Amino acid sequence: MPYSYDLFVAALTCPHCGETSPADDSTNMQTYVRDRAQANREFLAPGTPLPLDSRRILARDYDGYLPVGVPAPGEPTRILHTWECPSCGYGFNWAEVVVRDGVIERIDAVPFDREHFERSHLLSIEAMSVAVGLTGKPPNEISYQDLVQLLRELL
Repeated sequence: MPYSYDLFVAALTCPHCGETSPADDSTNMQTYVRDRAQANREFLAPGTPLPLDSRRILARDYDGYLPVGVPAPGEPTRILHTWECPSCGYGFNWAEVVVRDGVIERIDAVPFDREHFERSHLLSIEAMSVAVGLTGKPPNEISYQDLVQLLRELL
């Protein structure tokens, strides 16, 4: 069966139950950040090449992500992405994927807070759930175009 997505994989500790996941697809970190569809989905772990382009970040040209900012020269690109805990099932944990010089440097479980949001460059569209929680509005009343600015104001 062909896949059109890859998966970020890392051992991540759940902030809800304290269990650590295996570094496999059990966290369901599906990503469309790479262009070409794979005949076999690939696991994107620390050490895996992942070239990213700042111009594409600005152009909103990474499917499933919103641009928060552009990395300065020499700065790593940071992606905020959701993950599911395979132990307790909590589905809106957050991870920071750090890509330096076109290679995934690390993937860490992080809180979704102002610090991690402001230093990120690509934000999973799953952040809509955060905006819904902060505003109390239903998702159909929040546009993806305004999501990053809304989170900047509310966090």
